[in-house]
Amino acid sequence: LYASCKMMDEAVELLTTEPAAQGVEAAPRLYLQLIQCCLRDRQGRRAIEVYNMMPTSPTALMHGQLLGTCGKLNMLETGAELLGLAAARRGHVALADAEQLRDIALRKKKTLCADMITEAMGRLRLASA
Repeated sequence: LYASCKMMDEAVELLTTEPAAQGVEAAPRLYLQLIQCCLRDRQGRRAIEVYNMMPTSPTALMHGQLLGTCGKLNMLETGAELLGLAAARRGHVALADAEQLRDIALRKKKTLCADMITEAMGRLRLASA
């Protein structure tokens, strides 16, 4: 609802304050949905901000959805940064999802992004075939 009204600041604020105020923990899917909204709205910095707010590391499936969205929307720098954050958190990422993002970066001749992705893949101990 907030995303359709272009009220991303309010959505982030709500996710930041309300769970604690109500004495509950927000479900990881809420963070994922807000990150997806930020990506679709081309707000990469905000997507990174919300990712960093997540109390637990996303699952491999969640990472796959985020990296896939970054690739489809040509937000390769954001995808590379998300992959780097996943590596820093020792998160779970499927090799195929990371390779797909790297392949898109190489196809678009974004070698710096491809290098960042390859470096994060190494930290995640993902081996390419």
